[in-house]
This record gives sequence, structure tokens and C-alpha cells, in this order.
Amino acid sequence: MVDDANILSSSTKTAIENLNAQLTQQCEGAQIGVLTVDYTGSLSTEDYAVQAANTWGLGSSSKNNGVLILLVMESPIYEDGDYYVTYGNGFRNTTLESQASALAQTMEGDFVNRDYSDAVITCANNVADTIASVYG
Repeated sequence: MVDDANILSSSTKTAIENLNAQLTQQCEGAQIGVLTVDYTGSLSTEDYAVQAANTWGLGSSSKNNGVLILLVMESPIYEDGDYYVTYGNGFRNTTLESQASALAQTMEGDFVNRDYSDAVITCANNVADTIASVYG
């Protein structure tokens, strides 16, 4: 978890660490990364998320089962900022792929209210539930 925008509480960081410990054990090394940034420069939110996920190498390298939740504070498109959920190829053709956009949308209410920690926890828990369902 990297909170470059400095918007998440320490309890949020702990919750994500605990969630990842469970996922790694029970879901073949799956992991959820969280990244917050002030802006993405010349990259779109999606491209920035994909690049960051690839750089971090989230999840098991053999399963490619990492997920990245990105929060961006300043967006040229959205007044309130932007967010995105991206995932490794190990989740192609699964419910996680088909629901990624809906999972990201679970942050909308908290994000608009600037409750970024709540937004991340809500999204991460939903992503974790979806990962668990993929692995049965």
C-alpha cells in the first residue's frame, strides 16, 4: 500500500494488510494493492493503474492474481478526482473481470464525501469477496 496523497488512516493500512494476509493464504497468493496519488501526469487513470500494478507485481507471479485500487486526487476530467480498479491476467474471464467497474463504483459515495479510507475499505472488502468466490 502506497499512500502518496496522504489521505488514508493507519487503521485502513492495517485492515488492508490483514485482508491481504488472508487472501495470500486462502486464494493462491492473491493480493490487493492500494495506491493513492495527487495526479497521474500525462497518463489516464486507467493507464496509470495498469502501469503501477505491473511495476508492483501484485499477487502470485505464476497466477498473476493481483488487484490494484488507485485513487487520484486531481483529475483533468472529474472535479472530485478519479479512481480505478485493475487486475492481473489471472482474473481474465472471471467474475472479477466482469465486475471490476462495479467494484470500483462501490467507492463513489465515500469518495465524493472525501471519506477515502472508507472508500478503500469498502472496495477492498468487495474485491476480496469476489476473489474468494473465484477461488471457491
